[in-house]
Amino acid sequence: MLATQQSDITNQDDQDSWLEDCLRAVDAANHHLEQCAAQSDFKGVITHACVLLTQLRTNLLQPRTYASLFARAHPSQHDVA
Repeated sequence: MLATQQSDITNQDDQDSWLEDCLRAVDAANHHLEQCAAQSDFKGVITHACVLLTQLRTNLLQPRTYASLFARAHPSQHDVA
């Protein structure tokens, strides 16, 4: 039982660590994507959109953790009210 609890804790620690790494990459890609879009640099937009999509292709995150990543990757959905 203790081994199972320890595994769950480590797993949650791993989830938090992976999520932080992905969120940093997504935030950076979103920032650069917006800058390129403002400058009409379409090649840059595509490059940073690919980085963003690559982060969303992860299979390391559990569904709830992935939902946090997805919400951060698509901020425009939160602006619609």
